[in-house]
Amino acid sequence: MVEQIFKNSLAKKLFLVSLLLANLLIIDGVSTICYGQATLSVQARNVSDNSGVPSIDFGQVNPGTKLVIPGQYIEIDYQSDQSLWFIDIYTDNTNWKGGGCQRGGLVTDDGKQRAPLMWRVYDGVQPGGVPFNATTDWAWLKDKSDLDDPDTTQYDESWVRGFNDGYVNICYGGAGYTNLADFPSKGRLANSPIYVYLGGLLGSAPDGEYSTVISFDLYHLAPMGISEYRPKERIITPAYSDGKNDVAYFSGLTGQITTIIIYDITGKKIRTIEGEPYEWDGRDDDGKIVESGVYIYQFKADVNGKQQLVSGTIAVAK
Repeated sequence: MVEQIFKNSLAKKLFLVSLLLANLLIIDGVSTICYGQATLSVQARNVSDNSGVPSIDFGQVNPGTKLVIPGQYIEIDYQSDQSLWFIDIYTDNTNWKGGGCQRGGLVTDDGKQRAPLMWRVYDGVQPGGVPFNATTDWAWLKDKSDLDDPDTTQYDESWVRGFNDGYVNICYGGAGYTNLADFPSKGRLANSPIYVYLGGLLGSAPDGEYSTVISFDLYHLAPMGISEYRPKERIITPAYSDGKNDVAYFSGLTGQITTIIIYDITGKKIRTIEGEPYEWDGRDDDGKIVESGVYIYQFKADVNGKQQLVSGTIAVAK
């Protein structure tokens, strides 16, 4: 639920309320899905007194204001005993109807206007908050449906590229250590909890009420010996019909006899793949392209002479 704060017809209105979701996922992950091996919790807190609140609120923004910070930050508490893991940050603005290639940030209720957001991450609370006077050393908040802009050939702004390159990761690490993202600086170690601060680019946003949901996912990566059976494609985009990232290939299973089962995040069986070719095109058993989201695959494979149950996830973006 998105809470509407107030209305005022006399000034530019930007009610930016971000509800925070903490998701625990396993991608290219451990041999079995085990949520008990990790924890992830997210809490919005007021900059003024560090008290917990349910949302991030930019409040009412006056005309002409370009760069804005909210009165809250985000505390992220996590634990993982895996040898390699990471946490990402994103929006999933499925109600976006404004066209273009980018959806990340805040959108109006009718889905036609957008206000971009940026983020930084720290290993401690920043007293008084973090100034947002320029975009230097801030990361863009990406959306899971972001596409590459063909007019900017020197960059690939798509979610797929941002995810695969680690741009959307706020931190990564292993058992007993954490490395923070490069925003605002490189080479920083941390311990749980860590703290994310947001900034909004609101200067060109038309009058309106804006909101979004910001999500954080914790991923586990595969140990050596199992990863060769997993698809290299961590995100597929079958609905775009552009011949890129349309299929996830389980090429490591070539020559083996097994069955791949695809589930949605609730555990509902979506697709059964029996025999070669071992690949998934983002469709269910009825031949329909599934909705955007994270899907779990599971199969048995001969790993070093032993049958092991292998699980992981593939994200589908439409």
